[in-house]
Parts: sequence; C-alpha cells; structure tokens
Amino acid sequence: MKLFGVLNDWNPVRGFGFIRIINKEKIVTRFFLHICDIKSGTPAIGAGVEFVLDEATPKPGDAPKAREAVIGDVLPKFRPVVPSALDALAGTPAAEPPDASEKGGNGGAL
Repeated sequence: MKLFGVLNDWNPVRGFGFIRIINKEKIVTRFFLHICDIKSGTPAIGAGVEFVLDEATPKPGDAPKAREAVIGDVLPKFRPVVPSALDALAGTPAAEPPDASEKGGNGGAL
C-alpha cells in the first residue's frame, strides 16, 4: 500500500531523514527514509513524499522504514517565508533601496 507524507527532517551529510504523516485523529507517525530508498526526486524539507512501508518490523524505539520513495515538490504550506513577507504581515514597511544620488555622485558605480 502506498502512503503519502511530508519530509519534515533531512540530513544531507548522512543521507537520511523522516517523513511525517498526520491522520484524521491528529496522530503523528514518523517514517525513516534513507537516501538509497529514494526512487526519484530530490529531498527537501516540506516536500510531499509517496512511499511504500517496509514490511520488516522496526526495532523497539525505531521508526518504521519507508521504501520506494518518490519525492515531489515542496508543498505550499511548507515554503519558506521571506523577510519582506514577514514585514508586510507585521505592518512594518520594507526597507527602500537607496537612490543612486545617495551613493556619492558616481552614479552607483563600484
């Protein structure tokens, strides 16, 4: 059976991370994902992941393992917020770029 979750943790140096699924009862389940179990896509936090659950029983305390993962795009809810958007939400005006006239008469040349 294929499952769908969101990659909410990824360690690029060690090549593993965790997929999170929240069911209707708001129960969170985490699944371990190793880079060798990715069929396609590039790991990115917030990306949607379709995967198959490994049939092996995990050791006590370990998360179940995901296999045959297909990683999609970062879901809109998880896209990073840029500082100017935070300023707009807080009602703070964004910093204005300086005029060329304020750069000392050389037209802004370096």
